[in-house]
Amino acid sequence: MTYVRVDLAAFDPTRHDDIQRHHAEHALPSVRQLPGLRRYTLGIDQTTGRGIVVSEWDTRKQADELPETYGTEAVQQLTELGVTWEGCYIYDVAAEI
Repeated sequence: MTYVRVDLAAFDPTRHDDIQRHHAEHALPSVRQLPGLRRYTLGIDQTTGRGIVVSEWDTRKQADELPETYGTEAVQQLTELGVTWEGCYIYDVAAEI
């Protein structure tokens, strides 16, 4: 069985470019190396300052531990850029196409 993790976030739209740069330079290289990661998708709405991360994992434990394995420093950097986390949901994958 695989698991999907959905993280909801908000950010100051005026910081969009800074957040995108941080994501490209720091987040993606770190996330790519995480054990059990199958897929990672970031969606953002620059107008509203809303974002979503959808990731797929081999085990529920890996999905649960994303903030710890990603690193508290990286999370702190995003917080300093004005990103706030609004929720995290983990689901069993029931179907895929």
